[in-house]
Amino acid sequence: MARNTSTQRRLWDNLGTALLALVLSMVVWVNATYQNDRPREGYFPESVPIQMQNVPTGLVVVNNPDEYVRVKIKAFESSWSRLTANSFQATVDLEGLNEGLHTVPIKISCNTDRTVSIISSQPEKLNVRLDFLRQEAMDITVQMDNRDDLPLGYAVGVPEVDPETVMVEGAGSA
Repeated sequence: MARNTSTQRRLWDNLGTALLALVLSMVVWVNATYQNDRPREGYFPESVPIQMQNVPTGLVVVNNPDEYVRVKIKAFESSWSRLTANSFQATVDLEGLNEGLHTVPIKISCNTDRTVSIISSQPEKLNVRLDFLRQEAMDITVQMDNRDDLPLGYAVGVPEVDPETVMVEGAGSA
């Protein structure tokens, strides 16, 4: 019985030593990897296009908000060389907004590398003016300026327009 206890004790001692060796080797490996591929923080050199999402039905964006955003990131040195503007997605969610001026946050994510951290962006928010979308049928008319300036030998006939009306769509305020 004493021999069995001694064997179990030695097994636990060896198991503890093996676990300690495994943990130490992991620490050395992480440190060596970190030394060769340090994290770097800074502005990504390319601007990222901003996408408008969930524009409410019957409304339209009438101002000209920024179309691009600058992104400050933190990423491993090896990741920087693989990143492009397409690696990032910048979105503005307009869901649930009504007519008027709104300040909406820009959400940015990196869809190609989960180790990339988004630190900030310029701008961080976007001013968006929404107006009701309006459709109206309009008659087409032909108007000739300076009828007297026609060269000698030319004459102006009766203009023909086909179609006579067009459907115009845009912001109600315009």
